[in-house]
Amino acid sequence: MTRLAICHTEKSATLVFIGRNCPVLEELSVFLLDDTEDEAQPPVVFQVLRKLQIKVTSRFLPLSFLPFTLPVLQYFGLFSDPIVSSPAFKWLPITPVHDHLYHLLRNLRSLKLGYQCISNTMLLNVLRLLPLLEVLVVDSELQSYIGFLDGLTYRSQEESILPKLTNFSLYVDLDYSGRVRAEEEPTFPFTSSDFLAMVLSRAAPKILGVAGLKQVYLCVETVEETHGLNVDDIAMEFKTHKDLEDIAFTFNIAPTTHEVWTRFHDMTLENVL
Repeated sequence: MTRLAICHTEKSATLVFIGRNCPVLEELSVFLLDDTEDEAQPPVVFQVLRKLQIKVTSRFLPLSFLPFTLPVLQYFGLFSDPIVSSPAFKWLPITPVHDHLYHLLRNLRSLKLGYQCISNTMLLNVLRLLPLLEVLVVDSELQSYIGFLDGLTYRSQEESILPKLTNFSLYVDLDYSGRVRAEEEPTFPFTSSDFLAMVLSRAAPKILGVAGLKQVYLCVETVEETHGLNVDDIAMEFKTHKDLEDIAFTFNIAPTTHEVWTRFHDMTLENVL
């Protein structure tokens, strides 16, 4: 068996069992629940596992990754359930426990984060450890989208991160994160110019060693108005700017709660990893 999807909740001990009994497993998708009181698990090596997707339905800690070695992992997705739980995984400053997790992710080509609570600074620190990453999907609370976009803006090989990034997707949930509720009306957490500055800096492979963006997706969720974000400006810029003409840009606004729920439950190996 090379592919396995488990659609009901399990504890991380199940991953130990899978690792020991499925030596040629290449792709794994699993729901995990809170197992912080479990006894320490014996080490296990997933020798050929390339794709791993974990959906978390309650609290889940970096400690749960300690038993595992993933020498060839290239695609990783971590998602919390947006309906029945708060963001469950604890992204804390780098510690020895986190060091092990980040070591597991060091060769990633694709990273997808759904409904995570992670600051933009913490996420940027994680991304600095992933120099081979080509696909980045972020659907998470970041505290500052401006800081995140600025951190992704390519300036030089010495100062910038993700030189091989070609596909970038950003989901912004204004009801949950980033929406500033002023007395008069809310403001959008970043402007068209903030977004376009980052994309333009990575638009064309003019700099040696930089892949250049090929696909960009921006989704604004659960909001009726996009204050401060001019959708027409972004769309026109992508159509008319010569440095953006080779980028496939898609913009989606205000999916319903049902669509957000459906997207989470449709996260199969085929359409997420």
